[in-house]
Amino acid sequence: MHNKHPDLPIMLSVFKGRFVAHIVNCHPVDQVAYGKRVGEYATGVAAAYWDASQEDGWSPEQCAADDMSYWAADHASPALTVIGRSAGRGGA
Repeated sequence: MHNKHPDLPIMLSVFKGRFVAHIVNCHPVDQVAYGKRVGEYATGVAAAYWDASQEDGWSPEQCAADDMSYWAADHASPALTVIGRSAGRGGA
């Protein structure tokens, strides 16, 4: 379990910027998560993580890492793909 982060509480706009930046910095811009480009996906889920972080005390980066940990959990139907080919499969 994560420890409470010292810079919380944090405004939604600041949280969202850091959350999206962390995910985008971890993945190339041509990757897709759950059918959306990673930046678009991250922007869409950031507010839900911000709500949870207010109680849990997680930083935006901890929340982003937690979200990304689920992307490859279902190997039969990978959530993360590279446009034009599946990630980790050497292209098709």
